[in-house]
Amino acid sequence: GPSDATGWSLVDPIPVGLADAATTTAGCAIIDMTLACTGGQLADGADFDIVLTGRAAGNATTTIAHTATVDGEDLDPDLSNNEDTTTTEVARSVDLSVERSGPATVVAGGVVEYSITVTNHGPSDATGWSLVDPIPVGLADAATTTAGCAIIGTTLTCTGGALADGADFDIVLTGRAASDATTISHTATVDGDDVDPHPENDEDSTTTTVVRSGPS
Repeated sequence: GPSDATGWSLVDPIPVGLADAATTTAGCAIIDMTLACTGGQLADGADFDIVLTGRAAGNATTTIAHTATVDGEDLDPDLSNNEDTTTTEVARSVDLSVERSGPATVVAGGVVEYSITVTNHGPSDATGWSLVDPIPVGLADAATTTAGCAIIGTTLTCTGGALADGADFDIVLTGRAASDATTISHTATVDGDDVDPHPENDEDSTTTTVVRSGPS
């Protein structure tokens, strides 16, 4: 107030961190990455509500900040309240998975090799991760030459830094089937430094059957 408004317009530039911006509010549209609204008469004391939706971009910065500004067709005695800003904090979301592969069978005493792949399914880049794979008794002489990995005690331990959305990191574990083993079963588990929306794919197991060798 104190008078009824004869008309007004509003602009709200869409920040890069807000993807798929949209609105269904009458009189509003997204034009060149800007929410633009126009309105007619607005009585003294009345409101007009606008809804803007979107999706936090997978690699958005730590915040989504943007400012809406209204401009009236009539003289405005107080310009100090014609704009307002909101800031939304964005937490990274990184779906890491691990997949193990190896031979279905191996002859007792034979060399066996396992491949372990850590994958970032996004939507954000990973800032860091670690992997553990306890070595079973049936796998002797376990070793790895993969950078960032080592056999510590009886566990394959790997640490990795940044991993981009969609990227993989491959790990190789070798050993020898113990002469008295019947199976070699073990599980690799990955743990990320960021929030993981799908922890159900953070581990994977393989089982190799050991075939005995010797004179018949």
